[in-house]
Amino acid sequence: DYPGSWFLTGESKIPVDHEQAYLWLSKAARLGNIDGYISCSDMFRWSNFVHHDPEASFDLLQIVEGCTNPVTQPRLYADACYRLGVELRHGIGCGKDLERAKEYFAQAEKYYLSASETGDHPDFCQMRAGMAEAMIKEIEEKMKEQSDRDERS
Repeated sequence: DYPGSWFLTGESKIPVDHEQAYLWLSKAARLGNIDGYISCSDMFRWSNFVHHDPEASFDLLQIVEGCTNPVTQPRLYADACYRLGVELRHGIGCGKDLERAKEYFAQAEKYYLSASETGDHPDFCQMRAGMAEAMIKEIEEKMKEQSDRDERS
């Protein structure tokens, strides 16, 4: 835990203050804190205090994915991959790309399971691995439907 998350969620009897949350979280991100990057990404994605900027959110997630070691930080890596999959699936902050979304969800599933096996938030990681698996199946169905439509055309 750190001050940015306290201000974001109102933990430790600190009132919610999105301005202070952003100041602390962006400082943490600049210092290389992965949770800081993810939280700032969420703030841009959902317009919490900062302006709505899905491209900035996507860019921050790509930074997280690129600088997180999936072997030593599997949950954080999986979080970034899952979120990138969601963004690519819907085309939020980037172009819609179901194939890349599917690849990110596969990575998320793999590393959530890895994190769960090491005891890093096992219930959460098992749940998220299941969600990633469901997203893969949904994307495969959409891609098959599109392929079938293309063949009929």
